[in-house]
Amino acid sequence: VEYVGVAVKKQYLDGLFARYKSERMLYIMALDNDVYIDARHRGGIARYINHSCEPNCAVHRWKVRGILRAGVFALREIGEGEELSFDYQWDRKRGRAVTKCHCGSTNCRGTIESEKKVDGPDGELDDLYLEEPLEGCWLEQSPGSSFGPQIMNRVVKVYFEHLGAQGNGEYYVADIAQYDSVSGKHLLMYRGDSEEHWTDMSIEKWMLLEEEGEASPNDYNIARKSLGGAGGAAGGNGGIGG
Repeated sequence: VEYVGVAVKKQYLDGLFARYKSERMLYIMALDNDVYIDARHRGGIARYINHSCEPNCAVHRWKVRGILRAGVFALREIGEGEELSFDYQWDRKRGRAVTKCHCGSTNCRGTIESEKKVDGPDGELDDLYLEEPLEGCWLEQSPGSSFGPQIMNRVVKVYFEHLGAQGNGEYYVADIAQYDSVSGKHLLMYRGDSEEHWTDMSIEKWMLLEEEGEASPNDYNIARKSLGGAGGAAGGNGGIGG
């Protein structure tokens, strides 16, 4: 089955990810080094094939009349009623939290993002997940701060006391993966072990990583108040553009 959607040039990819920043369901596939397929709004049934670290299908690229296309092909005989799957092999993207894998296979690597390959001894390739270096300024948040969905896919550090040693703790880095508006909690995925915890940020001691070009949640709140105070509800032109 062919993987179809809207063709997007690589130069527009960062803007596409920024637009989908609060989305957890993405359907973007690399066609080659310069073109990606976005099946989020316009695509075929192949976009519903789930990821697995031990898949029964694989994606192959073929040129048809000079046009590069992506197709999903079976790796083995597939039984009736068996779910199709392929390895997404996502790259880590700046500004997006890693995605925990729930495929349940014996060889599950823990995240949908693929491990990086580096040259090992004797010229062999070794698996190594290279963490993206954290660049920016850590901003300590005041007690009671939470910010709701505004910090989705942002990087934070949460403070933990060592057991039996009050005042002697350390910060652990995590990505904000989801926000639950009912409980007011954020789903944190901690780097290193990919453990997930629903956390009430308003009662935690934490810091927010403010990267270059990233809007501060405080700035966003100030902007919202300014819009609301200028003659009532803001119209369609007063919102945040997608």
